[in-house]
Amino acid sequence: MLKSISTSIPPAEVSSPVLGAALCPSPIEWYNKNMKIQTVIKKFEGSDIFFRCPVCRASLSLHENGSFLCKNGHCFDLSSKGYVHLLPGGAGHDLRYDSELFTSRKTVFGDGFFEPVAMAVQETVTRFLPDKTPVVLDAGCGEGYYSHFLARSPGLHVYGIDNVKEAVVLAAKEPGHARFAVADLAALPVADGAVGILLNILAPANYDEFARVLCPDGAIIKAVPGKQYLRELRQCVSKNLESKTYTNEKTIGHMARHADIADQKTILYTLPVSQEQLVSFYKMTPLTSHIPIQEAQLEHITEITIHFELLIAYPRKR
Repeated sequence: MLKSISTSIPPAEVSSPVLGAALCPSPIEWYNKNMKIQTVIKKFEGSDIFFRCPVCRASLSLHENGSFLCKNGHCFDLSSKGYVHLLPGGAGHDLRYDSELFTSRKTVFGDGFFEPVAMAVQETVTRFLPDKTPVVLDAGCGEGYYSHFLARSPGLHVYGIDNVKEAVVLAAKEPGHARFAVADLAALPVADGAVGILLNILAPANYDEFARVLCPDGAIIKAVPGKQYLRELRQCVSKNLESKTYTNEKTIGHMARHADIADQKTILYTLPVSQEQLVSFYKMTPLTSHIPIQEAQLEHITEITIHFELLIAYPRKR
């Protein structure tokens, strides 16, 4: 059990305005930040058995000041924004995925377009989750939509990891029980055998790492786009695309070389969409990221198609 942190308020200090120095935080600002970090510490309590040091792979212990520390002195602080940064070498950025993309995705998710997908994922997790390891790792969690959805389930421990800091910051802003970290998806800072279900939705996969962190009867649940995914957007920008059609055969084939696919489920539906929502769809997908929205003829689109193939597999390498 973690000890409580002292909340005594230090005296206010004011720098000389003549020198142009920034003012120190007021007592109430200091107090509020202190309360936030205590809330984050409580949320992450017990997660030190899940995480491992990303530098030396040693066990981590969560200290009362909000820092994860390993025996070799590597230290990783919890952020008052609600996440831990476990990516060595500084902040995680990916030029292909900017804050506008994740904000647009959050808007689309908030409007319920992907709720049928989330429900199918939840049903699949319930079906394949090992009784002794009720832990889900959402590898490539983005802004955390599926992590938060699953974390509503009683008794389920959900962790979301992404290598893009902007996405994790958005994920951690949402209230809920899911825990989030900025980390390398190709070198997961996670203990061996700590995961019951490895969730991988529209994200890169490192099957050697997935096999390492999964418990002996743990499973991978991977979602890949189907051929009709966002077909309306693809059609309206087809003249700017090298490939006029999409195929997931390469992605599924790569998975089949590293894991035994036990089940596959198709999720396919079409919903009405407003022009405002369509703009968010346009901005959220890498498919259209290189095409100015002015070049797309969106005004004729009144519906949008969601198509996923949900794959359940057991990694061969143990």
